[in-house]
Amino acid sequence: MSKTYTLGRWVTADLKTISKYVKGMRIAREVTHPSLLALQDLIETDPEVNMLFTTMFTQEFDPPQENPISDYMDMLKKMQTIITSAPEYGSTLGSAPLNHILIYVMATPSGTMAFINDKVNKCFRNILNSWAQLLNSPDSREVLNKQDGWLSPDSLAEMPGFLETYKVDLADPYYGFQSWNDFFARKLKNDKVRPIAEPGDPYVICSPCDACPYFIERNPKLRDQFWIKSQPYSLQHLLNDDPLTEKYVGGTVFQAFLDTANYHRWHAPVAGTITKAYIKEGAYYAEALSVGYDPTANTYSQRYLSHVDTRAIIHIDTGKPEIGTVIFVAVGMAEISSCPLEVYYGQEVKKGDPLGTFQFGGSTYCLLFEKGVEVLFVAERTPVTEWPNYLQLVNSALGRVDVCRHRR
Repeated sequence: MSKTYTLGRWVTADLKTISKYVKGMRIAREVTHPSLLALQDLIETDPEVNMLFTTMFTQEFDPPQENPISDYMDMLKKMQTIITSAPEYGSTLGSAPLNHILIYVMATPSGTMAFINDKVNKCFRNILNSWAQLLNSPDSREVLNKQDGWLSPDSLAEMPGFLETYKVDLADPYYGFQSWNDFFARKLKNDKVRPIAEPGDPYVICSPCDACPYFIERNPKLRDQFWIKSQPYSLQHLLNDDPLTEKYVGGTVFQAFLDTANYHRWHAPVAGTITKAYIKEGAYYAEALSVGYDPTANTYSQRYLSHVDTRAIIHIDTGKPEIGTVIFVAVGMAEISSCPLEVYYGQEVKKGDPLGTFQFGGSTYCLLFEKGVEVLFVAERTPVTEWPNYLQLVNSALGRVDVCRHRR
């Protein structure tokens, strides 16, 4: 049976507070950042893009919400303010500030179309890559201070066991982190803090991330209308038209959500050989129009986003017919669009070996199993209403393949 719930941990302030903050943001008199100038040029020279970015600020949706951004120039100036510094701890805009200022227009019909436009997404890719240059530099460490930054007592209290779990240098004022992204993509202290469940049992599937279960879909279709309200999985789109997609029709999709404070590296859920590992470029601020206004900054659209967003796709051939090839899909939501891979074609991996990482913040992942592979998930023993608080640690038991029910 399919199970789902909605959650919204990205937005930490109420919407009126966010709106007031965005309205009052200090902005430059003109846009000067090269990546933003490129987006401005696209908006002003491409008729379709111009229409979308003109109307998205005037369109309404149900329930009506106040849009604190007046037009696309106001948007660009506020984006410039954001991408010229690292996110501050305790900011009204949280750790995904661009997502917060676009939260209103993403829900409009024009916004929905604009943010799946290839030319628009190419511009946003350059914007986020430019921002990443700052977030990967030592200059971004100023927000990692121990007084009121991300390493302050208040911040660490939101990440219980931080000093015991992660690799830190207590003698260094920044705990050894070289940049903002180094902090968010932090490494575990050692193998003992996230022990591998049943390392000698190939039929125990490990959790590839620290994440809360979001959805379990049995019997997904080859093609489906993933943009409608129920957001069913459409495997051909999710797997980028892979010729092997037919093997997963009628199989299982397990999806889980990573909060911004979670560990963001991915580990192998099974042992086997990497037969594919690549990045599928896609959208960054897309949202399913069918969900309407989403006060959680697009976490309601997670299944939809797994089909359209930038994502890393990794195939692991277990060599065992009872398990087959397991596919891990790391979906980059909004700012969390960088999905660096740490594996390559032909590489042999053991359960718990590193696969890659999300950079910047929270996101979502999918794990796909072929038709005939019966997986009994640990999460199914827990009421779905408790899933938002049911954190499954990386390398812990996600489920077990029921060998007795294996069928072809």
